[in-house]
Amino acid sequence: MAGWKIYGWKVNHGKNGYSYAYRFDKPNYAWAYCSDSIDLPPEQKRPLQGLDLLILGTSFYKELAEFSTRSVYDVTEALDLLQEIKPKRTIFTHMSHDIDHRKGYSLPEGVSYARTGMALLLGRD
Repeated sequence: MAGWKIYGWKVNHGKNGYSYAYRFDKPNYAWAYCSDSIDLPPEQKRPLQGLDLLILGTSFYKELAEFSTRSVYDVTEALDLLQEIKPKRTIFTHMSHDIDHRKGYSLPEGVSYARTGMALLLGRD
């Protein structure tokens, strides 16, 4: 599809069972979309290595619900995941009412929140 090699795999979706993530590769550029996941084991993290861009679902900044009842990373857990898989750029999506852009969350360089109407040129910096 338009020169992209596409790979999909099952990922943990907590209390909801599983979902799918997708990796897209072209020469010199790789990105992944993983909107519904939590507590990924090593084999599900492997395709997230070496990414230029990761779109990752994070519903709350710090989720207070019992872990066993949850189905998506919170921002603090996602930041820990990023330390492990080290994508060059990450955009958090799948946000709930808890994420308030006016709060000025401190995110590391290369990490941001998705916004309504946001557009990306893939394969370019």
